[in-house]
Amino acid sequence: MDEVEQHFDELASEYDRIKQRNWFYYENLKNRYKKFVSEGRKVLEIGCGTGEVLASLKPSLGVGVDISGGMVRIASEKFKGRPELKFFAAGAADFKSSEIFDYILLPDVIEHLSDVRAAIKNITNLAGEET
Repeated sequence: MDEVEQHFDELASEYDRIKQRNWFYYENLKNRYKKFVSEGRKVLEIGCGTGEVLASLKPSLGVGVDISGGMVRIASEKFKGRPELKFFAAGAADFKSSEIFDYILLPDVIEHLSDVRAAIKNITNLAGEET
């Protein structure tokens, strides 16, 4: 387990509470994404945390990826009634899918990547011409 993964695993159980203390920032983030991301589309969120941003976008398929297994477990439990939302524990450079996404989001993630080039190269494989 690397430092970033360990850090976010340790935060996982308190993450939603921490975000509530900083509610203005996170609501602003959701609202900004809603201006650009059309509802009912395929959305990939790298660094999904507990899934709040992804869920707020109302995708037809929403895939959340996070390096923290703890975050993914919480997101999966919170949104188990939303079958269009799926969550996976993986790094940005390692996540694989046969899906091509309409939108790919990386909110507050770049600074945590150990190999930005590898992550972007991998993510490019998940994008279509209109992504």
